[in-house]
Amino acid sequence: MFDLDDFKSVNDTFGHQTGDEYLKHVGEVLKETIGDDGLAARVGGDEFFAYVHCKNEAELKQLILRLMKRFEKSPYWAENIPLEIRFSLGASCYPHHGDKLETLIHKADQAMYKIKRNGKNDFYIWNEELETSGSSR
Repeated sequence: MFDLDDFKSVNDTFGHQTGDEYLKHVGEVLKETIGDDGLAARVGGDEFFAYVHCKNEAELKQLILRLMKRFEKSPYWAENIPLEIRFSLGASCYPHHGDKLETLIHKADQAMYKIKRNGKNDFYIWNEELETSGSSR
């Protein structure tokens, strides 16, 4: 799952209509990047969720890096100004991190908030360190 960093400034600077178009652009780029390998949805506000079939964490990491590069190359243009798409992304893997969707979402959320606390615009794949440190929202 990922949350757009500083999305509020897009709405504040360019208005809500531009903010809505920005969100649509993010959704399109996300859908194009994961293709038929998964499902993606905007779950509210500026938060997105994707379920992607990956064989292992290394494959998941490669997909996330591909997504980050795709967003770097596809800014949203508002009033002839390129708006970079920055986000904090947290991920978890089935069955290594859990066998229930609720558990996997919770762990991805923990990982995402670790990135938000540590500077944003990056990703983190959940690991035991988050569980033992008690990190959460």
